[in-house]
Amino acid sequence: VQAFAQRIVWSGGYAIERTLVDLRERRRAEAALRESEERYRLLFRHAPVGVFQYDTRYRITDCNDRFVTILQSSRERLIGLDLMQLQDSSLTPTLNAALQGQEALYEGLYRATTSSAEIWGSVRTAPLRNKQGRVIGAVGIVEDLTERKRAEDALRESEERFSVFMKHLPAAAFIKDESGRALYVNPYLPRIFALQDLQSQLTSELLPDTIALLMTS
Repeated sequence: VQAFAQRIVWSGGYAIERTLVDLRERRRAEAALRESEERYRLLFRHAPVGVFQYDTRYRITDCNDRFVTILQSSRERLIGLDLMQLQDSSLTPTLNAALQGQEALYEGLYRATTSSAEIWGSVRTAPLRNKQGRVIGAVGIVEDLTERKRAEDALRESEERFSVFMKHLPAAAFIKDESGRALYVNPYLPRIFALQDLQSQLTSELLPDTIALLMTS
């Protein structure tokens, strides 16, 4: 409880007016706010993705350690960086959108300004607003997709090599499942037996018995 006292004129004389204010609700609200801010700070610092904040002048005001790691840079070089002076302008539309009050997403290759890093990543931005709803900055969330992109590219290249090899192989080749249904046949096999649409068919239904026995064994 907080007490206030002041001297007032009362019935031709002076009196002391005292006011008591119950601060319990305000204290509870302040404590809840502090806890919320602490949870945000912990999440911001230890998030498994990169997080950065920038103001309406496009200058980075804060970032977490993961953001620094992704960009292979340092906190000192990143804090205060003017995002309008980036060497790679791919992010510019996404950065602009957040300061205009919209959420945005960029996914693709990005070449860093403060290091030699080249990253395939995902960047999501969203506006930060004050109590009046006015945009006062923005937050960006960065996910490094470089390893996933490399794995996808390697798989695609492997599948392309397999397809070219099987297409030009001068022999019959096939892949079947446990039930004996053809999952893949190369072009040479249908030409030998003058068959069409071997895929998904049982080999025992399509081929001569002696050959089907070899293929199902």
